[in-house]
Amino acid sequence: MKGFTSLDERARRMWAKSGEGYGHGLLAHLLDVAAVAEAILQHEPQSTRIWAAKAFGLAEHHVARWIACLVGLHDFGKAIPGFQDKWPEGRQVDEALGLPFPVRSLSVTDHACASATLLWGHLPQRIEHLLWVRHALQAISAHHGYNFNQTEFIWLLEVRAGVYIGDVSKRTREMIWEQLTAGHEGGNVVIAWSSNSESGYEFQTLGPNRRLPVDYDGLRLVAFQSHEKADL
Repeated sequence: MKGFTSLDERARRMWAKSGEGYGHGLLAHLLDVAAVAEAILQHEPQSTRIWAAKAFGLAEHHVARWIACLVGLHDFGKAIPGFQDKWPEGRQVDEALGLPFPVRSLSVTDHACASATLLWGHLPQRIEHLLWVRHALQAISAHHGYNFNQTEFIWLLEVRAGVYIGDVSKRTREMIWEQLTAGHEGGNVVIAWSSNSESGYEFQTLGPNRRLPVDYDGLRLVAFQSHEKADL
């Protein structure tokens, strides 16, 4: 395991708290917060750790480290260019170390939402239970008091009311569809994505007025439902 000083200088020098000199580094801040969280849990009675282990579905001897890790990751999203751009002195240090600041990325500044979004690309590789991950990321994204919904922290862009677009993985798309299936509450839903099919796309639909996807010699077409089957 690498020590802090042996890590890439770019990782060590990105800032989390502005101030004199280099401010307070992002990685140092994450480690500080994780250490405090673990220390607090170690001072709690054993009954607290037993409760937490049961609530998180973790072994009791692992739960303090896992919670400390999740708490420490709360500001992971401060690494995005849009946040690093907020403090001119900090940005200068980042750029001197070769970190890029693409203009198109500077409008994305909400680090809490970014934390959940970026961690979605990492935590599912360690934890198979996607619903557990989703709830953990929901809590992380809410650490400043705003409870982001699923579409917000996956960074789908709402181009008009109720219409979202985005570039997500197959696994993320399937999770979004599971959430929509459980919560569309009688509304109508369409999800479409590019594919290697003859048509170049696939889609699924939900709701009483949906049109049904039909495969016709490799082409994806639509069929209208009869009124008798509209509630299926």
